[in-house]
Amino acid sequence: MSEFPLLRLPALALNEVLKAYSPRENSFVFRIMVSLCSKRTTRHITQSLYTSEKVNLVLDLRQGSVHLSSQYDRFDIDIHINSPHNLESYNVERSFTIAEHSVPTVFEGTLERYSMITFWNSLPEGLRFIAAHLSRVFKCQIDNVTSSVSNTLFQNTLSGLIEENVEIKKLKIKGENLDEEWLKEVLKKLKVTEELTISTILNQNFKPEFGFWPERLKIRHSQWFTRDILVTSTSASIKLENSFMDDRVVVKILEDWKTGSLANLKCLIINSSNFGAQSTIVNAVEIQSDNGVTASIKLIENQFQMIVYN
Repeated sequence: MSEFPLLRLPALALNEVLKAYSPRENSFVFRIMVSLCSKRTTRHITQSLYTSEKVNLVLDLRQGSVHLSSQYDRFDIDIHINSPHNLESYNVERSFTIAEHSVPTVFEGTLERYSMITFWNSLPEGLRFIAAHLSRVFKCQIDNVTSSVSNTLFQNTLSGLIEENVEIKKLKIKGENLDEEWLKEVLKKLKVTEELTISTILNQNFKPEFGFWPERLKIRHSQWFTRDILVTSTSASIKLENSFMDDRVVVKILEDWKTGSLANLKCLIINSSNFGAQSTIVNAVEIQSDNGVTASIKLIENQFQMIVYN
């Protein structure tokens, strides 16, 4: 039986064929392999195949891999980034072109648990291009980027993701001695949609510009996070730990909220040792903004809480 040149079909015909594949044939491996054949097939596979909201895409910097899974398809695949120095240990049968790079690739495992081993000259480069490619093929955000023991790897990987213009659902930024100029660029250009946690200790004079605000923001060492930064936020939930804010600043924040700032806010928590015993903040009361929105506020020892009702 002669082979049928499937990928040479005209665009409209190829799209219809790809849509007709059964769920088993429509597996992650099939989609990934077809998308890697050429720029043309990448375009077609992106346009033709359904997008499952159950797709999870995670960058594991400690393992040097990208993990893709789907509860809908009951499928898991790990794509490992390896060094070309290890090529002799594998039987490499094919290479794919990813972002203008020829990438030797080995497939291993079963239909239920598959793995790809790819060989790149640079680990951050491999993580960047693999994650960006899969994000586009499956029309999904990156769910998470796990931390790394190496600041350089973490910083270079996130910088690459900025260039790829991808979105991340949840991100934790931690580690000592992170480059503050780099962090300013991340906060200005990287879109984190659901939850951003910043745990690293920064200079008190650190003044970033947030280009995108996540739904939830948590800062563990927030001495640098001032009222001027806070009132520009569009986040729904904000938690500031180890803050330098005092009663007077909080009163001004409440005045800002009443006049229209922090319009998306639902929950604000500030932990600060500067809240005085003779606080000027009226405790456990309801307040109302100029446009009729109601919130409750309370001060319990060193923690200020504000909950917005509507």
